[in-house]
This record gives sequence, structure tokens and C-alpha cells, in this order.
Amino acid sequence: EQRARAARGGSEPPAARRSEPSADDALEALRTLANVVPDEGEPPRGAGMAG
Repeated sequence: EQRARAARGGSEPPAARRSEPSADDALEALRTLANVVPDEGEPPRGAGMAG
């Protein structure tokens, strides 16, 4: 368990360690980045759904 935490970063604040990030959180972060960073000149994918 401790080794797994160290491999994940180890420098996380206690609050982040108490409720470990789930795979969904990671996917959401990736989606956010994909929406912010254009793909090879294309407009951001989330532009139409930003509201």
C-alpha cells in the first residue's frame, strides 16, 4: 500500500490521500485538457457544449 502510494506521487497533500482520485477523475481531467487544447488546428472539441 505505501509503495503504491509512493509510486503514484507520494507528494500529494493529506487531503488528496484520504480520498484517492478515481479513474473517473483522471478521465475527466483528460477530457478537460482535450477540450482546452486544440487538435492539430481543429477547434476545441468542447467548444459547442461549453454553453
